[in-house]
Amino acid sequence: MVVDDPSGADSESTIERRAVDAELGPSTFIYRTDDGRILTFNEAFDELTPQMAEGLEGLPPEDRAMDGGDVQEFIFESGVYLSLVVEGQIVTQYTDGRTRWTNDQLREQVFPTSDHGDLGFEDWRAAQVDAGTLTAVDVLQYVGTEDEDEDADEETVIHERLIID
Repeated sequence: MVVDDPSGADSESTIERRAVDAELGPSTFIYRTDDGRILTFNEAFDELTPQMAEGLEGLPPEDRAMDGGDVQEFIFESGVYLSLVVEGQIVTQYTDGRTRWTNDQLREQVFPTSDHGDLGFEDWRAAQVDAGTLTAVDVLQYVGTEDEDEDADEETVIHERLIID
């Protein structure tokens, strides 16, 4: 994916490295809002907790406690967000400070038009990274099916976030 902002200034498109482990592996849920934003469970929890707390007003303090299970159940039962089952994976992409490319995009779009002499793609890419012309960046990709059909055959990258330190 070519992206115009490789710096990840938009918090929606970034994730801190310390939070990545919780997002990796099979059967992770992400949530799509009505306005198209993608939220992790923690982000959905933070957004929904005040809304859910209003519904608990007037109850004794011991009954006002909410946990992750309560929020997950609320999401599923209310349909407030579309729940998508995804697998989180880390991939390396490359940026020149303006554009970010996957390895395949770099090979197909940039390498053929660059001055690479006798170098093959891998050697050229390594030389570009060593020279600082390109920077390797880690990206967390959420891979799954776009719709609610769990039997759909084709998985795709639904969302990705630049991993920041």
